[in-house]
Amino acid sequence: MERVALFIGLALETVGVVDLRGRELRSPGRDRRRVASPFTGTIPEPVIAPAPDYPASQADPGEPRAPTLGQPAEPPRGWKRARLPAIAAIFGAVGGIIIAIGSNVALAIVPAVMVASEGLTDPVEVQERVMDMVMTLPFVAGSVLLLGLGLVGGPFAAAFFSKTSFKEGLGFRGAHPAAFVLGPIGILTLGPLSDLLVRAMTSVFPDATFGALESIEKLTQSYGFWALFPFIALAPGFTEEIFFRGLVQRSLGNVGIKAIVISALTFSFFHLDPHHVAGVLPLGLYLAWLAARTGSLWVTIVTHAANNAVALLASQLTVDAVDPNETLPWWTVPIGLALCALCVYGIHYFTRDRDRHEGPVSAPDGTERILAP
Repeated sequence: MERVALFIGLALETVGVVDLRGRELRSPGRDRRRVASPFTGTIPEPVIAPAPDYPASQADPGEPRAPTLGQPAEPPRGWKRARLPAIAAIFGAVGGIIIAIGSNVALAIVPAVMVASEGLTDPVEVQERVMDMVMTLPFVAGSVLLLGLGLVGGPFAAAFFSKTSFKEGLGFRGAHPAAFVLGPIGILTLGPLSDLLVRAMTSVFPDATFGALESIEKLTQSYGFWALFPFIALAPGFTEEIFFRGLVQRSLGNVGIKAIVISALTFSFFHLDPHHVAGVLPLGLYLAWLAARTGSLWVTIVTHAANNAVALLASQLTVDAVDPNETLPWWTVPIGLALCALCVYGIHYFTRDRDRHEGPVSAPDGTERILAP
């Protein structure tokens, strides 16, 4: 009887039903799930397998490779990690920043050479001439696209080479339709607070600026809305969210306080100019919370792009009607915060199913968890 039982067990193992060595095997056809549009609100539940714990020697190249030096085991062929490993996230972030900065430095050589050929010697005149050339639509478009190449290339390269799921690891998941409506409204209500912080920073540290906000204002008044929309609203919405909410925040687990704060701070300081950083900080905190609550990068992309588009449109519509030195009334700040609180409550209500919206990337062992293809 023992020989008969052993024979039956070996036969079942051969066809992939059981594994006498205690390993979990995939059964054909059970891993295929419906792919939902990000705007339908349907989030398919991924098929998750526990972290494999295999011996060091592997006969089948399709099986996971044994972990070395404390790193998680390699996923089986076709399977993906749910969260970026720390080392992959670091290399993706550093590589993306190097590409973004290096390409823009190379681009800046062009106006520098052109100004040098004009024979200007006064530093003030040289600076003004360089800024006039830099703040033109062709240069801005090239700068934004090269910057986006690094901000997007780094996260995607990190996910590809670490065999991490683009959907779960970077956050290309669906969300409730209400989040796509309440998210943009909520960030727009933070406008008065952002304006207050910029003016406070300007009053306390008037010289601590590179003139970024003034240059952006001048640019928005020099070109039409649709000429600037792809480079001021659309491209930053995609590229910056993929980097800061996709790579940085989700590699840290997405939902924790640490992940939210680091994502918001790195996003704010990315804007470099101290006055601009102060104004972006509350927006960064809101976007980081939104990504954590909805579990979807699509929501923050839409929210970010909508905020930039409205700011661009408002800048052009009010150029002659509003004094640039005029401050918003103080009471607009508490009203804006109250409206933002209502949007936060609405998003919180529609995303109360936490298991569905957080996903495997937020699990304590998210880096070790693997997903079916």
